[in-house]
Amino acid sequence: MGNKGRILVVGFVLILLALFAWQVMRPREPIYEGKSLSVWLEAYYPTTNQVSDSFEQFKANGAIKHAGTNAIPILLKMMRFKNRPLQDNIAFRLKALGLSRVGYVHSSVKYVAAAMAFKCLGPQAKEAVPELIKIYDENLSGLSQSLVAQILGDIGPASQETIPTLIRMLKNPSASVRNSAIVALARIHQEPETVVPVLIKAVDDPDRMVRHAAVGALESFGGRRAKAAIPKLLELRKSDDSTLSDRAERLLRKMDPAAVREAETKMDKSNLKAADVDH
Repeated sequence: MGNKGRILVVGFVLILLALFAWQVMRPREPIYEGKSLSVWLEAYYPTTNQVSDSFEQFKANGAIKHAGTNAIPILLKMMRFKNRPLQDNIAFRLKALGLSRVGYVHSSVKYVAAAMAFKCLGPQAKEAVPELIKIYDENLSGLSQSLVAQILGDIGPASQETIPTLIRMLKNPSASVRNSAIVALARIHQEPETVVPVLIKAVDDPDRMVRHAAVGALESFGGRRAKAAIPKLLELRKSDDSTLSDRAERLLRKMDPAAVREAETKMDKSNLKAADVDH
C-alpha cells in the first residue's frame, strides 16, 4: 500500500473514531413511549387540526414531565435556534408558489414550542435560569426575548434571582417584552419593596397593554404590599381608559381605607395649591 493509501486509511479511521466519540459523548435524548423528546416537542408546532393538536400536546406534556430536568438542554438549544437567511428565502418563495419545504421549521415555531415545554416543567426548570438570561441578552428576536420573560414567570418564585433582569427588560423597546416582564414579576411575586415602585412607574408606559399589565401586577401583590401605589391609582381613577380606571378603583377598595383617605387629602391640597398658583 502506497503513502496515499495509508493516508486514506488513517483518515477513514480518524473519521470513525470521531463519529464514535460524538455518539458516546453527545447528550442522550430522553425517550418516552418509544419516541425521542425532539419528536414529542413537534406536537407543539402549529397545525390546522386543533383537536389533534390538543391531544398530541397533552401527550407531549407527559413526555416533558417524564424527562424532567433532562429536557432542559434540548429546550435551551431550541431557544437558540437560528434560521439562515437563505433557508428563509427559499421557504418564502416555496410558500408563495403554494408549496412547502419539507423539514423546514422557522425559529419562531421552535421558540414557542420550547416555551410551552418550559411551562410544563415549571419550577423544575430553575437550573435553566442563567442560560435563559444569556439567551435574552443574545437578542435573537423580540419574540425570543418576550418568551424568555414568560418562561421566567412560569418558573415562578424559584426564579427570584432574575428580578433585576426582568426590571431591566422594562426598558426594552418592544411592548411585548415589557408586558411579558411585568407578568413574570407578578408570577414570581417576590421582593415587593423593589418590584412595586417599578410597577407604579410602568403604569405610565406608552403602551396600553403594558399599562394594564402593570395595574394587574399591582393587584396581584395585594392591598398591603402595593400601598405605595395609592397616589398613582387615585390618578388612574380619572383616566380616559374606563377599563383601567375601573381596575384602579377596584384595587383601591382593597387598600387600607385610612391610607386612601390620607392620600386623597394630600392630592386635594396639592391641587388647591396648583390652582392658587395659576390664579
